[in-house]
Amino acid sequence: MTPGKEMEGWYGAEASVLRPLEISLLGSSRWDCVSDNPLWFLSGSSIYKADGEVFQLAPGYVALKGYNCGLKVSVAGLVAVIDMVVTSFIEGGPLIDVMARAGGFRNADDMERVCRNGGMPQQNLYKILDVVKGCKCKATHLGHTKKIKAFGAAANSQDSAFEIDGKWTTVDEYYTKLALSSDPKYLKYKLALEQNRGRLRYPGLPCVNVGNKAKAILIPPELLWLHKGKQKQTDASTAQLIRHAAIKPDERFRNIIATGQSSIINKLREEEGFGMTGISTRPLQLDTTLLPPPKIKYVYVCV
Repeated sequence: MTPGKEMEGWYGAEASVLRPLEISLLGSSRWDCVSDNPLWFLSGSSIYKADGEVFQLAPGYVALKGYNCGLKVSVAGLVAVIDMVVTSFIEGGPLIDVMARAGGFRNADDMERVCRNGGMPQQNLYKILDVVKGCKCKATHLGHTKKIKAFGAAANSQDSAFEIDGKWTTVDEYYTKLALSSDPKYLKYKLALEQNRGRLRYPGLPCVNVGNKAKAILIPPELLWLHKGKQKQTDASTAQLIRHAAIKPDERFRNIIATGQSSIINKLREEEGFGMTGISTRPLQLDTTLLPPPKIKYVYVCV
């Protein structure tokens, strides 16, 4: 779009006009976000490469460098405005590993050992819940996506027992029974627990409650996979985040206009929504005028 009659009416364009166009900039990535392993993460008008540069923040949190993309109307026409951003995200991967890091344990085995000696300490459980509460996770044995709401009793605890076929069964016993069953309809349970011969490896850990207080639905954390790309900020990581976001202007400029698989320019050029068939890789160049430094006149007043 060039200056002239084509631009009439655009100078006063409202956000409701430009917003659909901005959405189209990252249209394909919005569909990609619903997959298990998206290539890009979206947060508002910002986009982050899933396998891009990662910085470890507080336990359970990582920082990702990304780009903020928007559209503006200028004398030169409709232009894309791109800048670098750094945002805090929840770590993805096996929920049991995220729990161990967030709770301050060395690993999942260490967490299980502590739980065997009196259960999960409340202070550690609160740390874990503060990180993962509200995050979406996938049940590897079912393929369903659930939202983490709270933690419940351990799988091998009688507090996790529920009635099935007229008999009270703990969560640990339930999963073991299905995993060792010869019934083909329970094959998914057998595959999920085959590495530990049909049994839960960490039955002493608190289960994740994806139901509610009235009707708890408990799932062992080792069978859950935490989705990547959940944006979440913590006060403990703010200072670290600012430090990683600091970058020299020339380095920021080179990063934005870079070409390659992780290039934001190439990513935007792939989008063709709303008839936008491409975006120039050349930054907008403007003529500038260098003003002479002002002359300062000193006046001495003697009293």
